[in-house]
Amino acid sequence: MLATAGTTFWQRNHQVRLSSLQLQGFPSSLQLPLRGLTVLIGSNGVGKTSILEVCKLLPLVGSPLFPVFPPKMRNMKVLLEFGPNDELRRYSFKVQGDRVDEVFYYKNGKHYTAAGVSPSAMVGSVPEPELRLILRGFLSRVRTLPEPNQLPDWLERIFAASRSAERDFLDLLQLGFDALFPMDGRQLAALFSLQENTSAAFSSGIQTWIRWCALYSLPRSASLIVADNIERDLEPGLVVRVVQMLESLAENCPVLVTTHSDLVLDTLTDPVSSLRYCEHRQGGLRLRGLDSEAYKLWSSDKGVGTLRKEGHLHDILSDAEDGRDP
Repeated sequence: MLATAGTTFWQRNHQVRLSSLQLQGFPSSLQLPLRGLTVLIGSNGVGKTSILEVCKLLPLVGSPLFPVFPPKMRNMKVLLEFGPNDELRRYSFKVQGDRVDEVFYYKNGKHYTAAGVSPSAMVGSVPEPELRLILRGFLSRVRTLPEPNQLPDWLERIFAASRSAERDFLDLLQLGFDALFPMDGRQLAALFSLQENTSAAFSSGIQTWIRWCALYSLPRSASLIVADNIERDLEPGLVVRVVQMLESLAENCPVLVTTHSDLVLDTLTDPVSSLRYCEHRQGGLRLRGLDSEAYKLWSSDKGVGTLRKEGHLHDILSDAEDGRDP
């Protein structure tokens, strides 16, 4: 009965998506609109990866596996906004060790609250079955780059999607090889099921490329995609292709990533929309976007990565707290 209700909802609202992430007590408050591709940049230790860590924990919210959050995430409030704008839903929870306070409410004023509930009761406290299913579905479909031991299952799901899925996956994978890829998809899945053999068969860079191809090829039902240091282990040509993959994926769901690579920044199609610079401010974290006018003046034939290498990044940053147009 619940599955039928949820399916009906998604058929009626196929454009519903996660639109905003707000963190309070992180140690400071920040609000991050999630529209298309968002690329976080900034110095080491500023908090970029911590934002991704929160997102990676979202699938566990409302399940018996909900963890005790690390000390730096205690007393943190997370607010998720789901569109479309004419029927906005919000879901928030406050982490207090292994306890949470939950609020789930509509823009039109309908309001449900459950205070001090156990994690496993969170989703169940939302009173309407359809809404419980929607919420659980959103949170469970946050995706990250698959680990090598997850690849056999991921590849099986990819190949089961259609008759051409395996061929499409291998065609994409081939872009990372100078010579013909030496095995078919089923052989690749079998190899990764024997984890001790993969390091002998493929370099770390090729293994990472295979994981990116799997993330891109899995049927498009993610509510949010997150990835840290997207350039890690990849040669420059594949870094460019990963950025292109992420921009394509972002047409269907929000994508939130971090990078230290100037090449990534130079490859972005729309850096004004995508980039967010993270910096410390008064003991907290501040997000700044690019100033579109300043970027036009400085960029000409240069990308943001080149401007950063030349020492001009702060000349093109917006003074606004987020910098993203409403």
